[in-house]
Amino acid sequence: NKLKTEGTDLWIIKLEDMLKDIFRSEKLKKYRLRRHQMDCAIVRIMKKYRILNHPNLVTEVVKELKERFKPKPVDIKKRIANLIELEYLERDKNDRQLYHYKM
Repeated sequence: NKLKTEGTDLWIIKLEDMLKDIFRSEKLKKYRLRRHQMDCAIVRIMKKYRILNHPNLVTEVVKELKERFKPKPVDIKKRIANLIELEYLERDKNDRQLYHYKM
């Protein structure tokens, strides 16, 4: 009788581990999709305005994506930094709050 209980407990633990892995992978997929959506929104907005300061860019991104999800300003800032690294955007030489679209 005790052996059956131990086996059932082990099965439950394995199931919980599997569910945690599935949850993590789904969360990761969602994060990657949102990252891509933020990148696209930033590029579209910067194509439209060519030059924009940081607060206005964040506001525009939130406005554009509000129907899909509410992006956090910290995440938008990370995506902007990534787009600068990829040379889609560049900071103004005199004003660090100002971004220029490069493409």
